[in-house]
Amino acid sequence: MKYDARSGRLFLPGLGYGVESVLFVVDTRKQQLEKVIPGFGFYATGIAIDEAGRRVFVSNMQGQLMTLNADTLEITHTQEIEANQLLNLVYDPQGNRLLGVDQGIDRDKPRNNYLGQTYTRRSSGHQLFALDADSGKVLAKVDTDQVPIGLLLDAQQQRIYVTNRNGVRVEKGAGTVTIFDARSLQRINTLALPPHPNSLALDEANHALFVTVKNDGAATKAAKLESVVRISAE
Repeated sequence: MKYDARSGRLFLPGLGYGVESVLFVVDTRKQQLEKVIPGFGFYATGIAIDEAGRRVFVSNMQGQLMTLNADTLEITHTQEIEANQLLNLVYDPQGNRLLGVDQGIDRDKPRNNYLGQTYTRRSSGHQLFALDADSGKVLAKVDTDQVPIGLLLDAQQQRIYVTNRNGVRVEKGAGTVTIFDARSLQRINTLALPPHPNSLALDEANHALFVTVKNDGAATKAAKLESVVRISAE
């Protein structure tokens, strides 16, 4: 979800697996649902906001990028892009780019059932994409580890952090965080983590990156607690 400080609106994708996805708009000042916007296709999850440009971007898992006017709440563009499954998005105002992770999980059967036709894959998955925010054109792409989940842009250090699960519903997971140069998308480092790393948060003042870690099958059976990892971001 993304919060727009100017309007006080909270935007939340409502993913549709067998039905059309929607976008929920919540008025946080009145603490009520303001609108439910249809038209976001199969399995919409990625969302980013350009507060200065008054744009909200939503990606789905049928290779589409939707642009919404943050003030009028109208969809202004629906673009076909060369990434199948942009699970999460980040907007980079410095380069007017959208950064997104292409998850790479096989969703062909439910996607084809929803579309009523065979979807032709456009990307290999397990990649980090940089798209032009205006056109949706691919500016660059690079392999991550398998099954990327979350990403975070550290604009100050010009780094991109991506969490990877390296497997889906596996008994023994092997998580990583891959670190990229934000300008070139060149991989800088790979850090091994417990399975399954998920979301990220950055403490810029103290140069610390926090990563939530969820259990794999073995840890769940052993009733282990899930965790948060702290990583130096200097």
